[in-house]
Amino acid sequence: MSCKMKKAISLMAAMLAAALLPAGCQPTPEQPIVMQKDMEQMLGKAQDTQSPAAEQTLAERYGIPERLTEEWSGADGKLSIRIDAPIAAPEHAMPIVRVRAEGFSQETATALFHHFMDGKTAMTYNPGPHVMTKADIEATILLYKQQIADGTIEAQQMMTPEEAEEEIRRLEEEYRTAPAAADDEPVVSDGAMLLHEESYSDGQTVIKERIYELSVTAGEEYLSVRRPAQDNGSLTGSLQYSADDDLGRFYNGAPRVLPENAPQSERPSLSLEEAGALCGEVFRAMGVSDVQLAQAYVTGSPGDYAYILYYVRTVAGVPAVLCTESFAGSESGVSLPWNYEQIRFLVTDGGIAEMSWDSPTVTGEVVTENARLLAWQEIREIVETILFTIYEPKTEFEDAGRRIGVTIDDIQLSLLRVRENNAQGRSGFYVPAWVFYGEEYMDDFPSVVGVDKHIALAINAVDGSVIDLAKGY
Repeated sequence: MSCKMKKAISLMAAMLAAALLPAGCQPTPEQPIVMQKDMEQMLGKAQDTQSPAAEQTLAERYGIPERLTEEWSGADGKLSIRIDAPIAAPEHAMPIVRVRAEGFSQETATALFHHFMDGKTAMTYNPGPHVMTKADIEATILLYKQQIADGTIEAQQMMTPEEAEEEIRRLEEEYRTAPAAADDEPVVSDGAMLLHEESYSDGQTVIKERIYELSVTAGEEYLSVRRPAQDNGSLTGSLQYSADDDLGRFYNGAPRVLPENAPQSERPSLSLEEAGALCGEVFRAMGVSDVQLAQAYVTGSPGDYAYILYYVRTVAGVPAVLCTESFAGSESGVSLPWNYEQIRFLVTDGGIAEMSWDSPTVTGEVVTENARLLAWQEIREIVETILFTIYEPKTEFEDAGRRIGVTIDDIQLSLLRVRENNAQGRSGFYVPAWVFYGEEYMDDFPSVVGVDKHIALAINAVDGSVIDLAKGY
């Protein structure tokens, strides 16, 4: 390994080690450790390239093998890393493209409403919080006064008598403008998204944000399509559909990857291709063509099987990374939470039983159509160093320590969304990234339950930096 390469790997290992510090030890956003991932420098490196011969593939240009097989150990035998994975890479080019979050439009909501609800009586309720009527307020005030009098207010309402008296005064003020009757009776929906306000707490204050939502039911069927009314809030776009309220039965069975030669008794009656065709009908109704199947498997129990199908976006034919995990918030504490886009279907013999689409995005400017990447050998050396940096400390547990095992069974060169430096909203770039899917074991117990793909490591294919999925860069 060259001295230059060793220095680069040492620097990245130090950066990663700092990123793995406990939350209380995190450096402030202005400190160099956060700013070392220079977005402008990375974009500059990506465009610093000569046009290769048109017939040369990415595998030929960067020395990408068809498979990686390695076995490494460390921490006096307490750490074992096993890699036996096929390597998938696009044929000719990896672009870098701007991307931003975007909620579902009324046009999309209308299309989904007609696709799932045509011919049914779809009812909608006032999607906002319950409005207290004058009668509700009167009953609440009487209850609080009674509980103050008998000394049960703290146990029943978790308020002191003083806090209850203050709440009573607030309710008496609200009574003046409260409606005599609640306007929350269900009505027949025409597919329109309704504007309402949602409240949530950040642990200190109550935050209110407005959101447009189509929320309808038809018997046991349910459809929700959401779009935030503002771009700089915590709420994001989402889509949920379910055919009935008994879908939990499919998650009680052991999900498994479907072997090509599995007998018909161990799969749904319809084929995987037929299930995919049903998903394709939904995409066509939405006017979406830039998606492709990323993972599919069977779940359920004998006589009641279903397919789980995950789809990902494509940009110029190149797929985005499949990330099946969710991240509750921004660990850096300086930007809005932004989960990775996730498109998921549950398909039974009866058709689409469930669909979810979280954090939808839209692509914008193409920064470069053919990014310059690091050679595979450089990536492989970085991966070995970083895996030891991440997992060796995990073997240190109390006095005896513990055994850590890491298996990598799939490696893909895909597009991974990273945040834009200092952006206030949800904007960033799709960048080429090497994604290593696998599992982690602690004393032989897996950290991942089920067969959803788990990302063990993601490396920026342009500059070799580690991409922290929770932070988004």
